[in-house]
Amino acid sequence: MHGLWWSISLVTTTGFIGAPPRTDAGAALSVFLMVVGYLMLALVSASFAAVFVRDEERPRDAREELTENAIATSLTSLEARLTSLESQLIDRAAGVVPVSVDEADPPSGTESIH
Repeated sequence: MHGLWWSISLVTTTGFIGAPPRTDAGAALSVFLMVVGYLMLALVSASFAAVFVRDEERPRDAREELTENAIATSLTSLEARLTSLESQLIDRAAGVVPVSVDEADPPSGTESIH
């Protein structure tokens, strides 16, 4: 147990000077406190880093939002056009909409200019 305590003490850079705890419970508590202290230091450092990273990401997030809005607008427009075309095709198949002169077959003996 003392070897484990010394290794944790070295890894967490606590730098104990003197004798290690005398009991196994004391060594376990000491290891727990060293690890928790190390984790708390990491959490505080990560919180500070997140503040700086968040400030740098704001312009990119704004650009992404503008792009997403433009895509959504385009998709809505395309959906409306597709719905219109589908309804025209359904009407034409049912014979409701007459075929325009431009779309009619040319009389025999003449060529179409398309």
